[in-house]
Amino acid sequence: MKYFKQEVDEMKGRTLEAFTNSYKVIIENDCPYSIIEEYGNVVFAHNVEEMIKVDNLTHMIKFWEELEEYEKCAKLKKFQDEIERLSREDMRSSDWLSQIP
Repeated sequence: MKYFKQEVDEMKGRTLEAFTNSYKVIIENDCPYSIIEEYGNVVFAHNVEEMIKVDNLTHMIKFWEELEEYEKCAKLKKFQDEIERLSREDMRSSDWLSQIP
């Protein structure tokens, strides 16, 4: 049982590390490769080699909300809203193509 608790604690620590690293990349504009270089074997809560997805941000907001890190939630939500706004604008600007006979 003692070993199981140790594994659970380690997993919680890695989860916190992943969400912290992703927050640094997304909000604080840290370079993920600099984080890897500095700390070695690290984890992220999102794929750093792809564009961040709204679903990832929603998951991150819920994670930080559970830890009552509301400032982080607010910053992530603001970022998420901006991505959604830009996505809507992009879709509207591409609609003109469908108007051509």
